[in-house]
Order: sequence, then structure tokens, then C-alpha cells
Amino acid sequence: MKILKDILLFFSITVLLFICFYFPNKIVKLNRINESLSKTAGNLQIKEEFYHLNLELGNEMNGLRAPEASCFKHRKDSTLLSKLVKTKPVLVLRYSSTNCNTCYEKALNDMTDVFGETVQSTIVLCSYLVERDFLIFKRVNQIKYPIYRIESDAFDWTVESYNIPYYFVLHPDMKISNVYIPNKSFPEMNGAYLESIKRLFN
Repeated sequence: MKILKDILLFFSITVLLFICFYFPNKIVKLNRINESLSKTAGNLQIKEEFYHLNLELGNEMNGLRAPEASCFKHRKDSTLLSKLVKTKPVLVLRYSSTNCNTCYEKALNDMTDVFGETVQSTIVLCSYLVERDFLIFKRVNQIKYPIYRIESDAFDWTVESYNIPYYFVLHPDMKISNVYIPNKSFPEMNGAYLESIKRLFN
């Protein structure tokens, strides 16, 4: 009888220990799975919103005519935007010094990675409140692309209100297409966009 009691006691303790350790571990694992699923769902939603934003901007802006703008290399060295795109389309990176600096630096680096130093196919149009800051940025970063300073209100279209860097293709007739806002959270999409523009130019 005592042996049976000892066996039952041992069995009860084993079951109790199993319940105490197994289910909390399962709950922790389930919580981790739920957190992972929530994070994935959140990332998918952000990615979908990012894609939707670019799609909407493209639908709204593709085909618009860019206004004529004065483009400055230095205070006394300027040209008109139309003269920069006489015979074939170019990819334009547009940013302002008020944008997130890591964002436009990343956009510049991405463009370099895909286009190399193909200066005939790309230009940079930027706005700086102080010309000296523009000249310092050019010198320090050794920008190989044609880079010009334009007035902050040179373009009056929707994407400017987001206050973030963006790309677009400027055609010889001054119409624009392929408007795209890059996002450093989605490097594969940024790269795919730039590669598609490179193929378009070839």
C-alpha cells in the first residue's frame, strides 16, 4: 500500500511539474509567435501603404509638365532646367536640405550603385537656404553627378509637400514620369525602381 502511495505521489508531482513548466513555456512561445506575426503584419501594412503612396503619386503626377527653373552651380553660374534635358530623358533626384539628411544621402548612394557615374543620364536638383551649405555638401561628398541648386518653391506639385527626397524622370518635352519616393526600409524596392529606369534609358 505504501509503495502505491509513493508511486501516486511521484506521479502527481511529475504531472504538477510538467504543468508548471510546459504550459508557461508554451505561452511564452505563443506570445513570441503572436509578436512575430503582428510585426510581420505591420511590416506588410507599411509596405502596402508605401506602394500605394507611390502608385497614387504616379497616377496624379505622370504627364505633368515641369516648370522652367533656374539651376545654379554657383551664384553667378546658372542654366535653365530645359537646357539640361535637350535630347533624351534623365533621372532626377530632388531633395531639400530640410529633408532627412540620411534619406537623401542614401538616395544618392543608391543612384550611384545602379548608375555608376553615368552623368549623362542623371541630375540632382536640390534646395539649400544657404548657398555655402550647398557648395560644402558638393565638395565634401565629391558628387560626380551634375548637381544644381534650385529655389525651394521651383516645383509646385503634390510630392513636394511630403518634404522627403524623391526621383522622377524628366523628358525633353519637360514632361515628367516615373515619380518615386524611396524608403530606406525597402532597399529592394528602391533598387528595383532604379534598375527599371536604367533599363528604360538603354
